[in-house]
Amino acid sequence: MMSVNVKACLNCHEYVLINSASFKHQNGVKEFERDHGAHMLETMQYVDLGDGYTSRTSNYVRS
Repeated sequence: MMSVNVKACLNCHEYVLINSASFKHQNGVKEFERDHGAHMLETMQYVDLGDGYTSRTSNYVRS
């Protein structure tokens, strides 16, 4: 089973998916980190996210 990493904001309970092979995802993660820079951020596996977290990947990764 493949693990999926996310960058999660522990204050806002939001996250973005991390795909290191995609330039768009890398930029999206950087933008997420800028927007949530004053918050507690953590890189973790998707399966470790608790209940109540909302994906904001589509807000930060543009097609």
